[in-house]
Amino acid sequence: MNGLKKRIYPLLLSPALLLPMITHAQFKPMTDDSLASVTGQSGISIDLSARLSIGELRYQDEGSLAIRNIRLGGANKTEYFGSNWGAATHSGDRLDHLQLNIDVLADGDLVLFAKPEPGFGQAIDFRLSTDEWVLQKSTGGDGTRLLNYLDMTGLALDLRMKVDNETSHLLIESTFGIDDLDTEIGFLGIGIQDMKVAGMSYFESLGQWGSIGLPDIGAELDLDIYHRQVPGQVDGLAIDITKFEADIDMPIITLGSGPSIGAVTINDLQLNNTSMVIYGHD
Repeated sequence: MNGLKKRIYPLLLSPALLLPMITHAQFKPMTDDSLASVTGQSGISIDLSARLSIGELRYQDEGSLAIRNIRLGGANKTEYFGSNWGAATHSGDRLDHLQLNIDVLADGDLVLFAKPEPGFGQAIDFRLSTDEWVLQKSTGGDGTRLLNYLDMTGLALDLRMKVDNETSHLLIESTFGIDDLDTEIGFLGIGIQDMKVAGMSYFESLGQWGSIGLPDIGAELDLDIYHRQVPGQVDGLAIDITKFEADIDMPIITLGSGPSIGAVTINDLQLNNTSMVIYGHD
């Protein structure tokens, strides 16, 4: 795996840097007056409308892993978790009504905060889908299919990122709900349909009240990403999951072409203070 570090860093960091690099993004132009007022202000806001499409993302080692036809945009529907959550969740197939606030704080920290544009509610819809994930030999040609496809829709409630000037850590805090995830794990013949990932109060609110509010759908994921020296090895990329708290509902699980074999629910999942280090080896 020579050169793994050079290839894996951009692959892992690309989700965090995704929105500023979207080639289909449409930015609302600033007037001369508003542009002149940026200097000396507390930060800059960007209203974003975006749709991303990637034909293939390939990780190349001796063999390779290819993920085909990656698409990121709006979910193009009006209800999530059985409810209508406002104008910002009706964005068609684009990530519409998304505002990015960028600040450089007094201590030099770079901060980005993503939220709906003012007047468009408290959540933004999204859809992420791919075609097959396949393994290939060094001589080429498709081999084992890890996934036949992946398709998920949901709502983003909160996203904050900070590059800490003193420690050089990338901190990411996100709150989101996935209301429909479908996939097929090709080489195992396992299918998952209508999977939901929500906040830890999701099942309790459904049981006690028969309905949910916006805070109930928000699973929380906080990451700390930074450089770490690995004893006896090359430098590594450390990823600390400081918080992942969620309820997960998998109502339909299939084996092969047969009917559902049952449902799985995971209540109050907490995966906190978990660390991993990624580095290359010969």
